[in-house]
Amino acid sequence: MTSIDSEVGPFVADASCVAGPRATLREVARAIAGSDQTLCLVIDDGDVAGVLSEGDIVRALAEGADLDQVWAADVMTTALVTISARSSLREAVDTMLAAQTHQVLVLDDDVVPGLLSLTDTVEALTAAREWSR
Repeated sequence: MTSIDSEVGPFVADASCVAGPRATLREVARAIAGSDQTLCLVIDDGDVAGVLSEGDIVRALAEGADLDQVWAADVMTTALVTISARSSLREAVDTMLAAQTHQVLVLDDDVVPGLLSLTDTVEALTAAREWSR
């Protein structure tokens, strides 16, 4: 049965949005819109160089960025928030709260198999009817 102390591994979603550092903000926005996630991994030479969220794109636009002239690398977040695939759901939530984010990259032997969102976590716990006060 799923509990707040269950490992995150079974609840990790594949990273369905991936872009290169030279992708334009328009290309990244289209990739995010075509995925089921609000975050896009920016991959450079096979490694995660950063992440770009819907919020990052909105902030760039608010600052006057041209969707076709600004690259993912120009606005991506490079301070990656990660957890291990063996971390508990509790650790995942604590990490998200501390970082003030609603998604974390999940690492399995330093490889990113996917993402875990706060929504994924709540759905896992709700399905198990695990509520503690």
